[in-house]
Amino acid sequence: MEKTLGLISGAPTRDGQQCNLLAAERAAIGRIRRLLADLHLPCHCQDEVDTVMAELDHWEGLRFKRKLMREARRSIVQLVAGFEFLNDIARTPVSQFDQDTCRDHAETLRFLAGIAVSAADVLDKIADADPEPD
Repeated sequence: MEKTLGLISGAPTRDGQQCNLLAAERAAIGRIRRLLADLHLPCHCQDEVDTVMAELDHWEGLRFKRKLMREARRSIVQLVAGFEFLNDIARTPVSQFDQDTCRDHAETLRFLAGIAVSAADVLDKIADADPEPD
């Protein structure tokens, strides 16, 4: 069973759909806000509802960004370990680089490149989660 996040039941948190998840959660908050507005509450009550809904929307955004930052940091830890490995490769004499060793190191570099791309994508999602400045 896939894990879900926040107000959207069944919304996956993996497979590159996290950006859409934040938009879906914000849409759910918007729907709740509209339903509450249809109740025609007295002005002071509606003001409080609006304040709570704005705080909830802000909290959901922060929670989403914290989750993404944890993911980015995990990738960065892997990259740091990989860079240490690359230092070992750089110090290895050329005479020790046979065909299998070169292929193994090439695969390691591809793996690290994939982690770097993944971390960059996560940071882009965090940037996209922030509203554009006015």
